Amino acid sequence: MHPNLARALHYLNISTISLRDTQGNVIGKIEPKEHAAALFTCLELAGYLSTELLEKAIDYLAAAKSFGCSSDELVSQLNKACLRARANGDFDTDVFFEYFCNDPRFKVEDIIDLIVFLQQTAFDRNFGVERDKLQTRSWLEQHTDKFCDLVTKMGVVTPLPPMKNSYCGTAIMGAASVRVIPRIEYFNRLSIDCGPVWALSGNRELSKGLDSEEVMLTVAEAAGKSAEFVEKGSGAARRTFLEGITETMMVNCLLEKMCPGKPIAILDSGVQDGHWRATTAQAAKDIAAIMVKKIINSELSPDLDGVYRFMIIAEQPYSGRMARQVQRAFDTELKRHGLSSTINFIVEGVGEGIQPSELSDVALLTRVNSELGSLMAERYHDARLSLIENNPDLNLRTPDILMFSTRDKAFASLQEQASQQNIASSSSSFSAAI
Repeated sequence: MHPNLARALHYLNISTISLRDTQGNVIGKIEPKEHAAALFTCLELAGYLSTELLEKAIDYLAAAKSFGCSSDELVSQLNKACLRARANGDFDTDVFFEYFCNDPRFKVEDIIDLIVFLQQTAFDRNFGVERDKLQTRSWLEQHTDKFCDLVTKMGVVTPLPPMKNSYCGTAIMGAASVRVIPRIEYFNRLSIDCGPVWALSGNRELSKGLDSEEVMLTVAEAAGKSAEFVEKGSGAARRTFLEGITETMMVNCLLEKMCPGKPIAILDSGVQDGHWRATTAQAAKDIAAIMVKKIINSELSPDLDGVYRFMIIAEQPYSGRMARQVQRAFDTELKRHGLSSTINFIVEGVGEGIQPSELSDVALLTRVNSELGSLMAERYHDARLSLIENNPDLNLRTPDILMFSTRDKAFASLQEQASQQNIASSSSSFSAAI
């Protein structure tokens, strides 16, 4: 593997993964090179290393920040790397690692951006569209077993049991009813010291397709409200909502039934500007503010190693991505209070793995593939912070040119700006000539 690709993968934390069983025993270890091989083989399997997508990626990246050469030259180099890797009829990642982006015009940050752009294609849904609207792709139906093997090596299948016996706090992550109920059940089965516990939720109206209709009606009844279903949104984002009944109300109802007498606080996050519902990112900021305040007020104590350990409960394939979001929120909040150098705070994502019997469910695997895009987005945000910290003057592209739900609009905007500049330049030259 050439040095710049290795550095890019290091920034993206494509590192060693320990695969564990439900008891926490290590059942396998995936070294960084094997992790990277699984990542790129998955991109190849999905068709994300096609000439068409490579051309699109380079065009978009070049529009945001020039490579100083024609896009055709770079696309040709990338295509040659892919063709060499496919030469024996399979996909030889050793050959791929030697040639992919092995051109001095590809800086480390360019390679990061390219990998993120390609993997983000897996996200496959636009703003306002939920996971239940994802479309199954033919390649996934054809290569189900191979895909399952690859994503297992990428660490999004096997269980993530708690690694410690005591935590300074715990958050049960909010979700649609089909996922939040198993998360509460998982919490109830834990026999460790979870510390103070919060259920993170927010202002999202319950809707058919995402939430169980039986649960929705139960929540409405518990809240003393009539069950009025209303269609809202447009296009693929159009859904049937239960008017006025939110995820927070559902979580409260479920906790009362499933955790009677347990002191669990509910964190009801609001809706950020530009979003139609509460997000994991907002919930992460909200819980970080609460926990850091408790640390400042000496209401919480670190473990014997001097580390504050916070546990979030979700399930595969979401736990790792959510843990990164929550960790970054805590890091930001500690830095805001000038505590980043004195407080060691670690967020650990735990939860059930995907059962072997579920790995033939193409709809579930479609969601797993989409989640790979979400996970890569979180890896990118972490990598971006590290790049800026190590190189404060580095000129980086903005994330919107990379992310699936924003990049087409961002590219169109950059093209429009370039067109206007060309018109202005031509007008200026014409005036000077006169």
